[in-house]
Amino acid sequence: MEQDFILPKVHDLALQSGSVHNGSAQSTSSELTLRPGEVLVRAGDTLRGCFLVKSGRLKRLRAYRAGEFLHGIAGPGDYLGLEDVIAGHSERHRETLEAIGETVVSTFSADQIATWCKSVPSDFSQLLRQRFDSFQTERFLSRPIDLLPVRSRVAATLWLLAVKHASLEGSSPIRTLDLNLTREEVAHLAGTVYESVIRTLTSLKKEGVLDLNGRVIRILNDVELARIGQIVISDTHGENSFV
Repeated sequence: MEQDFILPKVHDLALQSGSVHNGSAQSTSSELTLRPGEVLVRAGDTLRGCFLVKSGRLKRLRAYRAGEFLHGIAGPGDYLGLEDVIAGHSERHRETLEAIGETVVSTFSADQIATWCKSVPSDFSQLLRQRFDSFQTERFLSRPIDLLPVRSRVAATLWLLAVKHASLEGSSPIRTLDLNLTREEVAHLAGTVYESVIRTLTSLKKEGVLDLNGRVIRILNDVELARIGQIVISDTHGENSFV
């Protein structure tokens, strides 16, 4: 799993510069345990700082005029709200964070992060402001996901979710994606409509690419799923496309 390097790096630099004393992060951060379905923050809430997911997973819901739409899943090692604090372009959280299962998060205050950022070089500070979304889909997609055909878009979305969030079934190459996502939420992530997701999942099941058990998706052939999703993978992966 890839972890966000930004916040730890900022803290390390701040410690080296002497602007933050060892252990001070503990005094300005706290740990919270969320129950399944519990909301950490809602879009529009006053900006509190940023959050580090220690265990479990959170739905990331962006607010639009038509309502809230799922646009990502955060897992262990992910920082949320960091861009808002560092860029300073908003005084409110831009997304609702909802626990999928029992989830533990650490919170870091906006003041603490601001103190850390003051101690880093200006070029690194600029890098912070240009930070990309944690999915980092550019590494895998052959072209932007919104330019893919609908079937490929859904397949690519499932593959990208599985890279980070699926669990292996013992020594089997089969991976289980159990994020309790509705078909409509999968559609939100894929940038398509509910009906297209239903058709695509049904056809992929018939082709033996995956199996469905309610909201649980078992990926039986990840190489074929990657091919359909136009995912760029190395030939060295053989029968397993996940990196």
